[in-house]
Amino acid sequence: MAFLFSAVAGKALSGPLLALMPVLMLIVAGCGDSGAAGDSTATSGVEAPSALESAAASPAGDDGPAAAPPAAPPTLRVTTPAASAETSSTTEATTTPAPDVTDRTGIWLDPQTVIALPTSGPAWEAVRKAANDDWKKPNLDDGGNDHDVQLLAGALYATRTGDAAMRRKVERGLADITGTTVDEVLPLARNLLAYVIAADLIDYRPPEFTRWLQRLIDTEADGRAGHDSLRRSALSDPSNHGTHARASVLAVALFVGDEELTATMAERFHDWLGRSGTGFVWKELDWQSDPSNPRAINPPGAVIGGLSVDGVLPEEQRRSGGFSNPAPREGYVWEALQGVVATAEMLDKAGYPAWEWEDRAILRAMTWLYQINGSPAEGDDEWQVWLVNRAYGTSFSTRIPTRPGKNMGYTDWTHQRT
Repeated sequence: MAFLFSAVAGKALSGPLLALMPVLMLIVAGCGDSGAAGDSTATSGVEAPSALESAAASPAGDDGPAAAPPAAPPTLRVTTPAASAETSSTTEATTTPAPDVTDRTGIWLDPQTVIALPTSGPAWEAVRKAANDDWKKPNLDDGGNDHDVQLLAGALYATRTGDAAMRRKVERGLADITGTTVDEVLPLARNLLAYVIAADLIDYRPPEFTRWLQRLIDTEADGRAGHDSLRRSALSDPSNHGTHARASVLAVALFVGDEELTATMAERFHDWLGRSGTGFVWKELDWQSDPSNPRAINPPGAVIGGLSVDGVLPEEQRRSGGFSNPAPREGYVWEALQGVVATAEMLDKAGYPAWEWEDRAILRAMTWLYQINGSPAEGDDEWQVWLVNRAYGTSFSTRIPTRPGKNMGYTDWTHQRT
């Protein structure tokens, strides 16, 4: 072969050699084909993609969509081209890509919304710190236990950053609570919501976790009405016990895809806002503008003894004592609203206009607290205000960073108005 090329270069082709030229060219072509069919790494440095890799990388054509990607990411074998016959190296690299969240909607936040949030400023720093701190031991029977909102911070952090170690930390926390039982309804009502939202954010759905949630909402435990359950409290309790229970039961219903239970919680929440007081177990009626027709939020224009009580939560305000003017500040009102605001946000996300129900009952409640009662949100209630301002376009005073509440938090990062 070397003779042929040197002869051509020197223009020394004789007649007989010229006659053999077609045969020699065929031999050359055959050698080239043999080399191309051999080890591709010898020429390109990268192995040819497998059929699955090629299908995953091919764009959709006129005949239909592209083939689905493989169930597991392929191992990429990269060979560094040899500088000489004696030196070559091969690197094995297996990568697990971040989950594809572009088409997944959440019951509280869509993952793609979280991914677009900023990673600077005091609100983000509060999320980052809570996520990376040592978390408390989970206890669903302790209403003041912060493990639920700490784990929620971890889920937010893992979703925003793609941090696989943080995701595993959240998964371990969720696995730790799976299967646990409770003795009291109220602590469960306060704690469960954040766990469900965290699981939804990272798409944590082992069958045993889902089955446990479904059992848990009907677990018998001590409640305000005596022997109770989370579901019964959600259906019949007009106090803060019931507002937290409705938020947690609704979250479970949305998480497991129980449309019937979701619709039931929506209807009961609408009733609670003022549509109907039937079926709720009321206590003292001193702050009800119409004691014959009790409501959880007094109707527009309601007045008692010359005092506007439009927006008052009578079942919580009664804890301050009988009616008086001016009205005492009562912290349990804000406690009840934690469950109310969370429920409204989830229902709104699910397509129910809950923020608008009963003449914007939640806005009226907030307006009464700020403008009539002089009782703004403080401490672990501050997270609610971000959601209310976003829903209604209002400007009630806020703080950054906010403290997480008993059932939710970090809304100064997740729900800033844009």
